[in-house]
Amino acid sequence: MNNILLDLFASVVLFIFFFDILRRERTFLNGSLAALILCTIIALFSDMMGRCDGFAYSCYPVLNRIGNIILFFSDVAVPSCFLVYLYEYIYKKKKPNKKLIIFLTIFNLVNLCLVAISPLTHFLYYIDSANIYHRGKFCLVGFALPLIIMLLSLYLICINIRRITWRETITFLVYIMLPLAAIIIQTMYYGISLIFEAGTISVIMICVNLQSELYLRAVRERDEERYEMEFIQESYTGIYKYNSETKAFEGLKVLPQYASLVDDKNRLDICSFVDDFVRIEDKDRVQQFLSEENIRQVTSSTEKVVCDLNYGEERGKKQEWRRIQFFFMPDRKGAPGRLLLMFSDDSYVRKLLERNQWLTELSEHDRLTMLYNRTKYQSMLRTVYRQLDSCGILFFDLNFLKITNDKYGHEAGDELIQIAAKSIRTLENTNIHAYRFGGDEMVVVMCNCRESDPDKLIEIWRENLETLNKTARYPCSIAVGKAWEGGGYLNIEALINKADEMMYMNKRQMEALRV
Repeated sequence: MNNILLDLFASVVLFIFFFDILRRERTFLNGSLAALILCTIIALFSDMMGRCDGFAYSCYPVLNRIGNIILFFSDVAVPSCFLVYLYEYIYKKKKPNKKLIIFLTIFNLVNLCLVAISPLTHFLYYIDSANIYHRGKFCLVGFALPLIIMLLSLYLICINIRRITWRETITFLVYIMLPLAAIIIQTMYYGISLIFEAGTISVIMICVNLQSELYLRAVRERDEERYEMEFIQESYTGIYKYNSETKAFEGLKVLPQYASLVDDKNRLDICSFVDDFVRIEDKDRVQQFLSEENIRQVTSSTEKVVCDLNYGEERGKKQEWRRIQFFFMPDRKGAPGRLLLMFSDDSYVRKLLERNQWLTELSEHDRLTMLYNRTKYQSMLRTVYRQLDSCGILFFDLNFLKITNDKYGHEAGDELIQIAAKSIRTLENTNIHAYRFGGDEMVVVMCNCRESDPDKLIEIWRENLETLNKTARYPCSIAVGKAWEGGGYLNIEALINKADEMMYMNKRQMEALRV
């Protein structure tokens, strides 16, 4: 009688707890936890039915037999539900693992078969003609089966101890240890059944400790979504919500200049928007971005999605830059998620980026010649030039620059430097970089070139210089030296010094010819 009252009390507590969870917040009651609670309630009721033991009249024998069948089946079903719930909780899975489900299904079917044959074979238990329950020949098998599931749960906790907090670890361990203690007591003392009462306490602990955390997490996520929507309302110039039934975007925030794009049902006309506002070069990209196929791809995601696209908008002769953005938030309860199409003015941001790019380029270039400066060279030396397989160097130095400065002034000297730089700058491409090292010294670095390439480049440069000198006020004379090295680690500084020496040899030859 005491066991019946204990089972009744435990089942009522679980019922109240279960329906209170449903009433307050369904989102954190997943399928495996619901199955665990319901299986525990069924097991408690079957235990009450099995307490009809010893009453041989009326319907008691039938209730006793049905109760024991359900009870022995629940002995394995309840820990199986817990194992599934534990796996989903640890690995943050919304769907159970298929291999685990198959294993537990087979395990429970084996248990069901043993329970089904027990009344006839006395395998796990049997009930005599006086309606009295007796343990079977292999009753320990009935204790071993749920024990195996519990040990598997314990193993899962141990190998994932770093994935969960200490509070979660203690809660899961208590769920396992209480029924294990009840099984040991029940094995030692015939007639005492406390397994599911202990399970009831463990389930309530799970709901209170762990599921309350999930509930608070869901509340925080809702708050974050609300704050995010408030930010969107303040930050974007146009906002449209996607209606999955009409497959149209409905205006939530529409600027006056775009009012003509919204019909009487507040739906955005995408075709008119692309035709009337998007510049020709960007039409295809915008149409692809707003296509039904792209919308389906975005809305099929189970996670939050943010994707955007920049485009030019023509307003008469003036062109402005805009950004369109998809913001998709999936629904936790299985309903269609929320997709927003948002517009923002990107002109100011783009101007800032262009100005930053201009400032960066300015910091890397010499103002007089527009060749790269030493700062850029040092940066390339630390990065790109470390990975070269071969390298050619040309070292240039102007002749008679001091004489020109003294005779015609520094403006004439600057003009000579600019002519020299222009003749060198035409050699540049992705693998050839020209630098002004200071004064009248300029260097060309040739990346991954052949040994013959420096000579070929010097010939091209001479032709460029000759052409420029034909129209120059002051003809420019330049000495040049070359160096090349390939294979293995390259010392660029040593190569430049070698090219510098070759340049001075060329300078002396040119001075000798002039004399």
